[in-house]
Amino acid sequence: MPHVDDKPKISIIMPAYNAQYTIAESIESVLRQTYLDFELIIINDDSTDDTPRIIQAYQIQDSRVILINNFFDKGAAGARQSGICYSQGEFIAFLDSDDLWHESKLENTINYMIKKNVSMTYGDYAVFRHNRFVNTIYEVPEKLSYKDLLKYCPIGCLTVVIRRNIIENIRFRNVPKEDYDFWLQILKNEHIAYKVPGCMAFYRVGRDTLSSNKIKELKKQFMLLRYIHKMPLIKVFFNLSFYAARGIAKNIRIKMSLTG
Repeated sequence: MPHVDDKPKISIIMPAYNAQYTIAESIESVLRQTYLDFELIIINDDSTDDTPRIIQAYQIQDSRVILINNFFDKGAAGARQSGICYSQGEFIAFLDSDDLWHESKLENTINYMIKKNVSMTYGDYAVFRHNRFVNTIYEVPEKLSYKDLLKYCPIGCLTVVIRRNIIENIRFRNVPKEDYDFWLQILKNEHIAYKVPGCMAFYRVGRDTLSSNKIKELKKQFMLLRYIHKMPLIKVFFNLSFYAARGIAKNIRIKMSLTG
């Protein structure tokens, strides 16, 4: 695939663990992108099914597909950090091995980031289940600061694109809610994250997603804010109240969409 000299290279980070039933569709959504100058780095996180074989078949077809192994702690944080360390792009995007992108996702995002001169973006996303798209689009605010993000996290990892230079001293840590922790680290350095217009990402929900224990999620949130980000107890409870209300509302909305 020829290099596009006037466009920056994008590194797409895709962790993969036993994803044989979904990863082909996710890879295809990347290869259909209208923006051509990218590398798709897929990090095998010790899969025991046919995931590596499926990836290798795509490697033969397209040199932009790269397969590596997770060389940090097993799990999403270690896999994403492995991908970032291996990557070479000026911009970094994230897509899990069961989610999808619209074909113009990368082109629209990079054009926006260059035009607006911003370093971190995210966006709206739709949800689907068993290839059934629903009418609900999860809409996110126009911009987010560190203080905003402490209250709740509307950022879908599959929508995020960042400039490499803002994460030189930041890494995915093996902590509860590792992606949320990563965004907090970025925005704590006085950065602002901006929404790219349009809905260009599709988040796959399953039974586990809908039935996840919200009390357990609140405990993770407490641990992250109190012990990782060293927040005073009163501020932790203040921010948790917003987080709980937003999380419940989001979950109810998704359930209603999928069962309606």
